[in-house]
Amino acid sequence: MIGMAKLTRGGMIFMGVVVAVLVYIYYVYNRSWEGYADKDMIEPAGLSTVGTFTMYYADWCGHCKAAKPAFEELVRQSPIRVGGRRFNVRMVSPEKEPAAVDSGAKIDGFPTFYFKDEKSGALTQYTGERNVAGYKAFMEQMAKNSA
Repeated sequence: MIGMAKLTRGGMIFMGVVVAVLVYIYYVYNRSWEGYADKDMIEPAGLSTVGTFTMYYADWCGHCKAAKPAFEELVRQSPIRVGGRRFNVRMVSPEKEPAAVDSGAKIDGFPTFYFKDEKSGALTQYTGERNVAGYKAFMEQMAKNSA
């Protein structure tokens, strides 16, 4: 063919390496190593869901706006593994989605955080630090309590 360079064996090996590196980079950057971003991924044996950690918020709330970035980081990783257990993490606006509010959740202000135990359905309110470390420490405690 006119205009097509003939690839040598070395050129083909180089192209293969380039393709492999690009596939690896794509895989690494589209994968969450802390949690399972891929919902269809097979879970490791023995990994059970402890429950759901929910942030109830309002769009107009200044405290919610401050707390949202750290909580959104967890939501992107949901379901997330903490303490060898699996947690679902979600954000709910009771004003927009009243049906999504857990039965028994008392929301007197915003933001309000609750953990709902998968087995018992019991709600535990979170009142700690509004950062990823605080949220994960709380989930670790909930994992221990439900073990």
